[in-house]
Amino acid sequence: MNLRLRLGMIAVSLLSLAAGGCSNGAGGALLWGVAMSAVSRAQGGCYATCLPGTTCNTQTGYCDPLPCRGECLSQEQCVEDALGSRCMPAGQPAAK
Repeated sequence: MNLRLRLGMIAVSLLSLAAGGCSNGAGGALLWGVAMSAVSRAQGGCYATCLPGTTCNTQTGYCDPLPCRGECLSQEQCVEDALGSRCMPAGQPAAK
């Protein structure tokens, strides 16, 4: 489906919701959030703002976790194993 068609479908959906009686503040805020999410995604971004420790996957539109949640220092590397992930000094072999 092309971008114009998707945006048109989203706009029609939002207008029909608005016409259906979402006249209170909460309904308007919800519609605004949905519209902004759709605009962000249509521009290649994520549906939501990614939290620290995550990054936007532009192919899926979702936030993916960074290795070690992005907490390693520049002189460290992230080591992931069956028990989880941790920051280790760079160049040090991973424990087995």
